[in-house]
Amino acid sequence: MSSFFQKGVEMAFNHSIIQSFNHSIIQSFNHSIIQSFNHSIILSFYHSIILSFKQSSNQVIK
Repeated sequence: MSSFFQKGVEMAFNHSIIQSFNHSIIQSFNHSIIQSFNHSIILSFYHSIILSFKQSSNQVIK
């Protein structure tokens, strides 16, 4: 019975270590993907705003 209990404790311990390790890897991976995705969206949005602003100011000057 003691061996069975020890095996259960080892399995639970291993599971929690592996799960937290996987969680941190997946989270940092997701974070980098989401961050670069957001960055490109924000940059393109900013770029289009600047472009339209330049075009409208050019038309006003003409």
